[in-house]
Amino acid sequence: ARRGNNGEKVVIEQINLQPLSPKEQKEVEEEVALLPSLNHRNLVAFLESFIGIESASLKLLCIVVEYADGGDLAQLLASRSVPPPTAEVYDLFGQVLLAMKYLHDKKVLHRDLKPASIFLTRDGVVKLGGLGVAPSKSLQSSTTVHMSPCYTSPELFDDLPYKAPSDVWSLGCVLYELLTLRRAFE
Repeated sequence: ARRGNNGEKVVIEQINLQPLSPKEQKEVEEEVALLPSLNHRNLVAFLESFIGIESASLKLLCIVVEYADGGDLAQLLASRSVPPPTAEVYDLFGQVLLAMKYLHDKKVLHRDLKPASIFLTRDGVVKLGGLGVAPSKSLQSSTTVHMSPCYTSPELFDDLPYKAPSDVWSLGCVLYELLTLRRAFE
C-alpha cells in the first residue's frame, strides 16, 4: 500500500477482531497501543492503526508499518544453496539480537520469532517485525502465544507460560537455520 502525499510504501497488517471475545479484543487493543512506544533501528516501525472495515461479520483492525524493501530472512534463505558466509551471519543475526535485547529491556516479548518475521532492507538493515507483542506486565510470562511450531520452545508444548527464554529459544532456532539452511526441528 502507499501512504500520504509522498506515496511512501507501507505494509498494512489486518486482524479480524470480530471472532474474538470482548476480553481478547481488549488485549489486542492494549498490545497495539504499546507499538508506538517501540522505536529502534532494527524494529519495523509502527506508523498507525485504525479500524478499516466493520460489519456484522467483520471488524478489521489495520496496523500500518514501514515497508522493508529487501524481503525477509525466509526468502533469503530459500534463495540460497549454501549457507551465508560467517561475516554475513554475524551481521544479520547481530542486528536481530539488538532488536530482541531492546524489546526485552522494554519488557516486551516477541512471541513469534521466525525467519519470516525478520525483514531486510536493500541497504543492509535488518528489521524485526511481526510482533506478537505482550503488554509490559507480561515479560515474566504470557499465556498468549502466536508461535510457529518449528520455533516453539519445549515448555510451550506442555502449556507452560511463555517467558523471555522462549524468545531466546526461537533465536537459537533461527540461528541454526541461518547456519545450515535447515529448520532445527521438523
